[in-house]
Amino acid sequence: MVVENFDLVHSLDSVRLAEKLDRVLGEKELTMSVLLQFNVSGDDSKFGFPAWQEDLWEDLLSDVEKILSFRHLDVVGLMTMPPLFTDVRAVRPFFIKLRELRDYLIQQISGVELRELSMGTSYDFEVAIQEGATYVRIGQLVLGPRPNNL
Repeated sequence: MVVENFDLVHSLDSVRLAEKLDRVLGEKELTMSVLLQFNVSGDDSKFGFPAWQEDLWEDLLSDVEKILSFRHLDVVGLMTMPPLFTDVRAVRPFFIKLRELRDYLIQQISGVELRELSMGTSYDFEVAIQEGATYVRIGQLVLGPRPNNL
């Protein structure tokens, strides 16, 4: 359903999911843009490739390169969800870390662009934009708060 109804997946968080998405896209002779989701906080409630320790970023290269090799996926950038804080300024280090990870990957992998950074929500989008976000998720500002039963 995703490949037929969407142009961009913001949350590609594993090689296994990338393989499946690439296979389905290939069967339909389609290509899709994707953002790789990284967990830059180490928060267990967040998804994504583990990227909270900069000294282990080198370990991410093989997975990223594998996903970049898939013919039907166009990796256009990175995405993260920081932990929730009562002080919006506390999210800045996580947005900085995603931007720095993007810069690291561009430096390490020849020819990769990664022009998009998806980070920030209705709560913290201003900080995200200041740190380089090209996509922000502001559904609650547009649609109002989520119902409590979700």
